[in-house]
Formats: sequence, structure tokens, C-alpha cells
Amino acid sequence: MHSHSPKSTKPTRWWHKIYYGFCETVRHWVLSWIASLPAPTQFIWRNRIFTAVPGLFRSSPQYQLWQNAYAYFITERPQDHQLIKLDAIDLATLKQQGAQPRIAVHAHMFYPEMAPLLATYLAQFPQNIDLFISNPKEQDQAYLYQQFEKLPTIDRLEVRLTPNQGRDIAPMIDPFGKALLEYDYIAHIHSKKSVGTNNIGQLWCDYLWDAVLSNKSERLSKIWELLQDHAMVYPEKFHLIDVANCRWGNHLPRSIALCGELNITPPTTNLTSEDFVEFPVGSMFWARADALAPLLASHLTYQDFEAESGKTDGTLNHTIERNLTHIALSQGLPVAVLQNTFFSHAYP
Repeated sequence: MHSHSPKSTKPTRWWHKIYYGFCETVRHWVLSWIASLPAPTQFIWRNRIFTAVPGLFRSSPQYQLWQNAYAYFITERPQDHQLIKLDAIDLATLKQQGAQPRIAVHAHMFYPEMAPLLATYLAQFPQNIDLFISNPKEQDQAYLYQQFEKLPTIDRLEVRLTPNQGRDIAPMIDPFGKALLEYDYIAHIHSKKSVGTNNIGQLWCDYLWDAVLSNKSERLSKIWELLQDHAMVYPEKFHLIDVANCRWGNHLPRSIALCGELNITPPTTNLTSEDFVEFPVGSMFWARADALAPLLASHLTYQDFEAESGKTDGTLNHTIERNLTHIALSQGLPVAVLQNTFFSHAYP
């Protein structure tokens, strides 16, 4: 019986070393180049490159984070987080309600110079609403009244001077929370600029205001019909915002404590700070008032919020922002997340 010596594997090993060494060099160079780019260019290129050549980056931590986000927000999206393309909906196919809903808008106008644009949106509403405005500067009060008091679509107008504390979230609860509970549907918006945080503040605000306030193609009527069967309706994450910002982070312990204060079941106990969370990024949305009742009827006041110091994360208002969807879902209805039609892949 003849024995055969195994074929030499040295050439294969040699070529493997060359190949894997080359891949490692390219991967390191590309990831370093991506990291050197300013936001939001950095994660736009990251998304494009990871989509185009996933095999090259599969072993990198950056790619694993990217894949986890894609799974959470797209392929494994929970059934109660419904991703909806609003433009594709025929209003006639939605369940038409009988009497017109009572609707209120809360607008926190830290930047009063954006009031004329807001008035333009509100003037195109298909039914009359009540408008509650908060603003922390006494000198702006008269100007804000002038911008909105003659709009034919506004039945009731209330402008309140509120402390510069808790940003847009605190005044939604204190002083307006109890008043908002008297309505069927409410919208929450604010004059967003992100001054000193990033260079996309105006683009981000334009995206959110168009999604929440525009009535193009009967958009508002469709949103209000969706609210018959959904706790909240809000736009998908703006595509120039890094999905890494959509995690629980250091808000998780405080989120659990907040849910205890609101008498609702807290987020799942096996979550970590690295886990992603579905919420209205930028805190602009439509909601059923009863879906946010635990928050709006709470005993929270503006004094519970940190003094304004320019923080971009880690405050009570940021914690509440991440819990808005969870609070709404706790009342038994799903949420509708409006698909970003300006960019094909907002996530990740």
C-alpha cells in the first residue's frame, strides 16, 4: 500500500498571509479615514462603505455596531414600532372618524425669529386648533402674540413665560401638561437650531417641521387618522444624525426610575446602555393625549429639570425624550414611525 505525502500548504498559507495582510491594511486605512471626517460626513461615508463592501469590515467593532442598529431598526423592528410611508397611503383607505378631534399644538419658541415660519405652517392646517406657546424671554411675548393671534386656524392662543430650564420638554409638562390632556390629539414642536452642537440644526429642524406640520398631500389628515389606532406618530430619524445617538446610554438607570414615578412598567431589565432605543429623535411628534397621560399628568415640574448649561446629553429632558415611545406604548397602542422619503436609508 502506497502512502502519499500530503500536498504542501505553504504557498496557500503564504498567499493567505498576503491577502489577509492587505485586507487588514485597507480596513485600517478606511476606518481611520472615516474617523478623521467631521460629522455628519463621517457616518454618511461609513454607511455607504459598509453597505458596499460588508465583508471587508465584518470583524470590526464599528461594523458590528452598524449591523446591530440595522437589525434593531429595520430587520427585527418590533411589530408595535410600525414604519409607515405616509405618502403612499390613500386617505380613503384609512378609517374615517366621525366628529372632528380636538387638537392642540404645543410649540416651545426659544428662537422667536422662527415664529413667522411656524405661522405659515399653521395657516395651512385643515381644521382649527388651539396653540400653546412657551418662551423664556419676557421681551418676546408681545411679538409671539402678534405672529399668531390673527391666524384663522387658531381658536385659542396662550403664550406663557417659562423658565429656561428643561428646554422644550419641561414646559410641555409644566405648565401645559394638564391643559393638553383635554384634547384628543396633540403635537409637540420647538424652534430647533442646535447652536454650538452641530452644523445641521436648520436642516434637521426643516426635516422635522415638514414631517410634523406640513399638510402637503393631505399629510396632516393622514396623521390624524393614524392616531385613531396609534399612540404616537413621528418622523424617522433624520439621516444626518448618527444612529449611535439612538442608544440608551447613561439614561437607562434614570429611565427605569422615571417609569417607576409614572407608574408604568420600565424598559426590559436585560437592557444595557449600548442597546438601541426607538424614540422621536429631536422630540417632535404627534400623539394621542391619553397615550402620554402618565407624563402629562405627572407631578414633574420645571424645577425637577437641570438648569440650562448647554448640555447635549445626560439631562432629564434627554431621558424623557428617549422614553416618549415607551410611555406611549405602555398605554396599549402601537406607534407609527414615518419613513424618511428624502433619503433611502435613515438607519443605520
